[in-house]
Amino acid sequence: LLVQRWYFRTPDVPVVHNSFFENNMGGFKDQADCTKRIEEAVKALLAANEQAASPRKHLVLFGYSRGATTMLYSALKLAPHLAQHISLVVLEAPFDTFEGVLKDSTWFPNASMTLFKS
Repeated sequence: LLVQRWYFRTPDVPVVHNSFFENNMGGFKDQADCTKRIEEAVKALLAANEQAASPRKHLVLFGYSRGATTMLYSALKLAPHLAQHISLVVLEAPFDTFEGVLKDSTWFPNASMTLFKS
């Protein structure tokens, strides 16, 4: 994190959002939270660009696994005034369906699916 901030010369700009205490399923709440974090990052980027000699920095969005699916849906729904600041969206190992997540991450996927359907 410190190396990223030094390399990109953004000492006060948050470069990562990670929450170990929340479970991301790629739902609407997760997408709304992701969009809110992107909005915060764009605001921080614009503030940093105002102080920079050559303000041509853009954001790179990255999502992994369930976060990749959340990032994909959030990036697709971004308002144009936010999307213009995104240079790249990197998705690593996104899942395709909620059922796929349960199948790969629980010992009893059928029982888990029954709980979520009821």
